[in-house]
Amino acid sequence: MAQIWQRVTGKQDVRPYTKKTGAAIAVGELVALDDDTYNVFAAATDKLVYGIALDALASSSTAQIRVDRIGQNDVVRAKVATGTAA
Repeated sequence: MAQIWQRVTGKQDVRPYTKKTGAAIAVGELVALDDDTYNVFAAATDKLVYGIALDALASSSTAQIRVDRIGQNDVVRAKVATGTAA
């Protein structure tokens, strides 16, 4: 299911991070922060969401990516492009 996340409330907090290799990241996708390397990767089950990707990178890329960090009081919204949201 393709989802595009957007900030609804709160001030943008954009920071650059190195992307972890292994999976592509699309603009608007939720990302998590690796607790060993501090690289970002596409958010997955049992991982804390860190922010929203502002750039797209291929799966093999380890380039810098801009991330809008999400705070505890921020509200975000998902647009479901395909599939059914669970």
